[in-house]
Parts: sequence; C-alpha cells; structure tokens
Amino acid sequence: MIDRADPLVLLVGCSEGLVAMWREAGGRLSVAVQEWEPGTLRTGALRRPFAVVVMDDRYRAEPTAFDALTREGPTSLVRLEDGDLIRQEDQQLLAEAVLQAAYEMTAPGATASLPG
Repeated sequence: MIDRADPLVLLVGCSEGLVAMWREAGGRLSVAVQEWEPGTLRTGALRRPFAVVVMDDRYRAEPTAFDALTREGPTSLVRLEDGDLIRQEDQQLLAEAVLQAAYEMTAPGATASLPG
C-alpha cells in the first residue's frame, strides 16, 4: 500500500494503458503514481514529485510549467514521444527504471538524485 510518505511520480497526457502500467509498477515499489493535467501542475501537487513523465505534445503546449518544476526543486522531467510509437517492452523498462530510482533515491539515507 502506498502512503503520503512514498515518493511521487506525476504522469501528464499519458494514455489509460500507460497510466495503468506505471501505477502497477509503482505499487510494487511503493512509489505513488498520479495523473495530472498541465494546468494543475503549479497548484495541484501538494508535495514535490520525484519525476514528471509527460507526453511530448503536452510538454510543447506548456513548456514553462514543466520547466518550472525542474528549476524549483529536485524533480526530473521525462518526455515521451507518442505512446503508440513506443514498444510495450520499452515502456515497461522505462517505468521500472524511473520508479526504481525514485524508490532508491528517496529511501532513508539516500544522497543521490537524477539530474533534472
């Protein structure tokens, strides 16, 4: 079960299937995965996310909102191309890598972070 102390990854503009895959992987690693819209990024997140995963078309529509997140804190931005063009296996590997990093780097005593 995920609680408010667990690391957070935000998904923006991702398909339902991609969101479900990230949430399932996040559940195994005790990493909270939430879906957000660009307009709510500034006010919606009550805590600093470890990473924001955004579809490239959504990023291009409002780059300043996403760039502000990485400038203001230790948040990594992961931009994805159209989900239909990414193989399922590659999507799974990316999700596992980001979520594993979130788990390991936010564990007690961790000092490393992904570059923003």
